[in-house]
Amino acid sequence: VLFLFLLFPGRADAQLVDVGSFLKGGVEDGEKIINEYLTPFGAGFGANLNTGWTNTAPVHGTLGFSLNIRTGVSLVPDFDREFDLAEMEFNNLQFVDPAENTLSPTVSGDDASGPEMKIMLEDEAFTQSIEAGRFNMPQGVGYPYVPTPMIQANVGIIRDTEIALRYLPPIKSSVADLEMDLFGGGVKHELNQYVPGGGLWPVTITLMGGFTQMNASFDGFSLTPDDYSGDPYVPDNIAPDEWDDQQLSLSTTAWNANILVGRNLPLISAYAGLGFESSNLNLLTEGNYPIIKPAPERESNTEIESQSNPIEIDIDGKNELRALAGVRLRFFGVLHFTAEYTYADYQVLNVGLGVGIR
Repeated sequence: VLFLFLLFPGRADAQLVDVGSFLKGGVEDGEKIINEYLTPFGAGFGANLNTGWTNTAPVHGTLGFSLNIRTGVSLVPDFDREFDLAEMEFNNLQFVDPAENTLSPTVSGDDASGPEMKIMLEDEAFTQSIEAGRFNMPQGVGYPYVPTPMIQANVGIIRDTEIALRYLPPIKSSVADLEMDLFGGGVKHELNQYVPGGGLWPVTITLMGGFTQMNASFDGFSLTPDDYSGDPYVPDNIAPDEWDDQQLSLSTTAWNANILVGRNLPLISAYAGLGFESSNLNLLTEGNYPIIKPAPERESNTEIESQSNPIEIDIDGKNELRALAGVRLRFFGVLHFTAEYTYADYQVLNVGLGVGIR
């Protein structure tokens, strides 16, 4: 319950509901806005999934293990907390007040609405543009961070090698109509064994890498013909339940490779490292959506057409090169607390509790 609260606290569910309104201006305009608005989710989730792979630089001994519950929390930088609508070229969207501030918050931006936009449709048969509706750019959630929970097990195998498996079973949040799952795997291998006398060094050097995929779906929003002004014409072949299966699907993949240096002591272990990471979020609006278009032959001058799965975009993560450092504090022999900090464009603090031996 705590992790579900951390995942989308406060008003994040309301912000995802607003994603449907971006399609009012058409598919191309909606795709541009969704890409900018949800960039912090794409970059934040990816940065989180690339953290928390280890508690120490040394690997577990053969059949030694640790089991951890961890949460990565990425800090959204200032440049991804708002975006400038004036720098974007739209087909159907215009500012209601061109003199208004053109900056609009992203999903991780301020808890304040962005500019008011109007939907203007043009057709060769029109003597003037037709206004088909207005909406305010949605506010952000009011906090500049993105959390991601996970469960992970690390097991030592032969030849100074350790494997890691992470998993989050399919869970649904009643707070945000959000369902998600997570899985991934990684490996860590000690390098001291390849250097004469490496076993006597005061520190252990290891290579580590991992891959994670997180899937999420949100069905708490809808766009219907009633959301447009002017009573647009709806063709008879469109059933009333045409819009019932709308859903936002997100799939984030992340991978990383690092070199670590560290040392284990009886009660405390510390490590630091350098690495490279990459991530990508794929977003798909599933279901059928009412898209408005000009219709000079209609009394309303507008008509609704149904489009299936109208938007699919990819949002690449912002982190590439990174530095990281971590610490593990052991209690009662088998219990431990872990904390890891990653320095990159999206800085991440990953903390967790776990048990482990050897």
